Amino acid sequence: MFFKKKTAATPINEPIDLLAQVEEEAFIANVLASKTNAPSSPPEKPTTQESDEAEIEWEEQEEVYRPEAVIAESFLPALPLDFLPELRPNSALIFIRREAWEVVQEHLRSDVSVERGGLLAGRALYDSRLNSYILLIEEALVAPEGVETATSFSYTAETWAAIFPRFRELPAHWTLLGSYHSHPNFGVFLSRVDLDTQENIFPHPWQIAVVVDPVRNEEGFFIGEKGAPCKDWYILPNGAE
Repeated sequence: MFFKKKTAATPINEPIDLLAQVEEEAFIANVLASKTNAPSSPPEKPTTQESDEAEIEWEEQEEVYRPEAVIAESFLPALPLDFLPELRPNSALIFIRREAWEVVQEHLRSDVSVERGGLLAGRALYDSRLNSYILLIEEALVAPEGVETATSFSYTAETWAAIFPRFRELPAHWTLLGSYHSHPNFGVFLSRVDLDTQENIFPHPWQIAVVVDPVRNEEGFFIGEKGAPCKDWYILPNGAE
């Protein structure tokens, strides 16, 4: 879940906002189900004996979002960059549109006395030869109506009600890439609860967490189930590549 409260160096038990967790999980399930691009395989055909015993019916289901297949060496040169970053095996490159980055910065700096947060949407691309990802953050969705304190930020029912329609309006080939939030004057790291959020809500290897300390002017990108730091992130000019 997104409820975050800063922890000391030694892990301590964290309070759990169960209502927020249920609402968040329902939201994630809805948005991922709405962003699909591949049919699932049908179940195995029943044996003759099984067919005699009961009529078996099934409907082809759509899977949740799958990253787009890409050849990195062909895709990366097309990006509007002054240099060509290298996509190494078993790694990831993260790109965020300047406009989306400005939304994040403006939102988190608008009040540095409390934590604030939101979601990140865009495209996930996968080079199977390298087992590596290219992530394009196209839009930042500010989370309104959240509970903001000096050491925590939690989503409310009003937050999800406001964000979901906005997400549905985004291009169909985009997905929920992760979330962002601030640590005003706490530094850039993932707290115990942040790590739980990453593991339980954003566990895919292409999902990220962005943390910004608007007081110390620091920011960090973290990726995957374990929230591994990712230093290979870049700002892209606005507009489609």
